[in-house]
Amino acid sequence: MAVVKVEVISIIGRMAELEDTTSVLGESCAFHPDNALSFYSDTSGFSPLNEENPYTASLTKLSDTLKSINKSVDVLSIRGVKKISCKIGDWKGYAERLAGSFTELLERRDEEKRKIADDTDELEKTKHFVGLDLNLDELGKCRFIKLRFGSLPKESYEKLNEYKSNPFVIFFPSSDDGDKYWGMYCSPLSMKSEVDRIFSSLYFERTRLNELTGTPESIIRTLEEKREKEKENIKKIDSDIKELWNKEKQNVQNVYSWLSEKSICYGIRRYAARYGDNFILTGWIPANKEASITAKLDKLETIKYKLEKADDPSVISHSPPVKLKNKKLFSPFEYLVGIYGLPAYNEVDPTWMVAITYFLFFGIMFADFGQGLCISLIGYLLYRKFKMPLGRTLIPCGISSAFFGMLFGSAFGFEHA
Repeated sequence: MAVVKVEVISIIGRMAELEDTTSVLGESCAFHPDNALSFYSDTSGFSPLNEENPYTASLTKLSDTLKSINKSVDVLSIRGVKKISCKIGDWKGYAERLAGSFTELLERRDEEKRKIADDTDELEKTKHFVGLDLNLDELGKCRFIKLRFGSLPKESYEKLNEYKSNPFVIFFPSSDDGDKYWGMYCSPLSMKSEVDRIFSSLYFERTRLNELTGTPESIIRTLEEKREKEKENIKKIDSDIKELWNKEKQNVQNVYSWLSEKSICYGIRRYAARYGDNFILTGWIPANKEASITAKLDKLETIKYKLEKADDPSVISHSPPVKLKNKKLFSPFEYLVGIYGLPAYNEVDPTWMVAITYFLFFGIMFADFGQGLCISLIGYLLYRKFKMPLGRTLIPCGISSAFFGMLFGSAFGFEHA
């Protein structure tokens, strides 16, 4: 029940071995980089390394591709990445080709979905006019009259009686939905403006059927057949996406894992500083990882390093990173400590106190046997399925609630159960 002891490691070496150095530190999964220049009083002649990460673009492209097809891959372990490193060839070209292949399929699927939406919209419009015995092809050939398809509010339809004296104000209804009457009106070209004005004042909403041909019934059949073909096209595209994914899944996992590791290791470089053909790099490592990390650094020819305890007065001012380490009984409550603020490196770890008080008070304040068990179950599922740290905290809280609920005789809100 304490803050993990760390040390600051200051590394200097030739630029030629910077990549090997960052690989050692990155693969350790224990190095916390810090601004190297902040640890030196005289930094004249040193310049930060402002280099673009060459792996970021391809890694982002793969991530976006996986997200677009609702897929994910498990990142291989460091040992697993080393095994497949020799198989990684043109990783940049592979990411481009893979993204291009899936993008093409997804664009085709989106286009089919757009067509289905358009056809559905046309179907909904045309269904309102099934009651009219009309052929849109023939109507389109009319030279001296204009037709308007659309709907009138029920109140407006009833007001048409006021225009009985005008022989050109006639509405031919085909269907109604309780609020509106659907149908058409027509007028000679010479009276078009006047008739349109009257129907506009009656809140006539026009429905354009200009691009449709045939009778409403035949149009509906054609659109339904067209829509079914488009649905079949989508199924075929989905099948192609699935087939391509099954074919490339292993390669994607390998390249994605390799790029992830390379990107992390290369990202350490931005914390380094350069002086001529040399570099300096500073960061924090757990004291119990010192031997394994330094053993690998010793194999590099030009690398020199210095280790200092984080407790030293000259080092503690640089705010060492804090990692909590507690026994299994208390570790679920590290999440709560992190929410309210981690202690400073030289302060006491309050996790044990938070665990005891929160466990007891949660159970006393929310004492219910049934609901407590439900909370524990929910916490277990959140942690196991979604890896949420809150889930680990809910498990003991639910147990406490169930325990005190049993003492107080409360189950699912029923007292003295």
